[in-house]
Amino acid sequence: MTVPPLALIPLAAAGVLLAIWRPTAAVLLPLVLHASYLVRSAIPFGAFTLPTTVLELLLGIAVITGLSQWKAISEALRAVPKSVSALVLIFLAAATVSAAVAPHPRTAGGSWKAFVVEPILYAVVLLPFLRTPRGRRSVTEALLLGGMVATISSLIVGSVTPDFGRLRGIYDVPNSLALILAPLTVGAFILATAGEPSTTRRFARLSLALFVPTLLLTQSFGGILSVAFAGIFISWRSSLHRRRPADTSENDQLSRTSRRTVLSVLALVVIAGLGIQLLTGKFSYAVRRDSSLASRLSIWGTSLRLIQDRPFRGTGLGTFEPAYQQKLHEILARSPEFPVREWVVRDP
Repeated sequence: MTVPPLALIPLAAAGVLLAIWRPTAAVLLPLVLHASYLVRSAIPFGAFTLPTTVLELLLGIAVITGLSQWKAISEALRAVPKSVSALVLIFLAAATVSAAVAPHPRTAGGSWKAFVVEPILYAVVLLPFLRTPRGRRSVTEALLLGGMVATISSLIVGSVTPDFGRLRGIYDVPNSLALILAPLTVGAFILATAGEPSTTRRFARLSLALFVPTLLLTQSFGGILSVAFAGIFISWRSSLHRRRPADTSENDQLSRTSRRTVLSVLALVVIAGLGIQLLTGKFSYAVRRDSSLASRLSIWGTSLRLIQDRPFRGTGLGTFEPAYQQKLHEILARSPEFPVREWVVRDP
């Protein structure tokens, strides 16, 4: 969805008023409205236009609002392990070099801004919240509320794929919806059964009542299996904590009954997910030779050859699709029998 740049003015004004009235809400609002990245616009600057989204507008307000509490942020930054800080700096440096060498500077600059700089700045602003149990609950509840916004919007729109009737809702493909719901479902499972305040547990259970059926309707193998594997891992990790009497941390600890509940519900999710896919025919398609898994294997194989060609510099930010297609032409010139199942691959 694209809106004229003038439509951003009242949104920006409302965001500024919220930042003055409720600074904490302004900082957490991007988590609640993360689906607003789908609302795009372009701000004119003379002969050029700056593409942006409503989410970027909210992130800008959140970062400026959060940086006003610089003392708390600086204390939180000092508490971050040096190894983590070093890895973030290496990632930022690598992304900057990748943007600099890219053949399309505007595309690379947009990717660098949206996928590297903005998330790092927002993470810095959120650090003070993550240092206290109350702050962590606020962040988690904002994420769950954002998942509910995306879920309810997708159910209202009700957009499905023509092949197997997979729910994609407000997104372009069902896997985009599943990519959001899978980690939030795992988090909601844990909050619903762990030693959290009763209001948080009730909110998590309400979230699950929306997330689980919607995730099943996406018919995403990856989404359903990731929820199952994550639940098993967290239950196993919690059982290790219980064997250490000295460890009294209330975080990450589930009672034996709660662990059994989590595992039982996860098993039902997997069974229900596979049952739906058997009914729609998606399961039968997934095991065929021309399935989406075969397409992914072909994409990964071509991508590996790209990495072998440029192991350090890469192809540059925002250039994967043209580089991928050029590599396919080179492969086909040498091996015409090479199976090509996907020509259009937007992102690496």
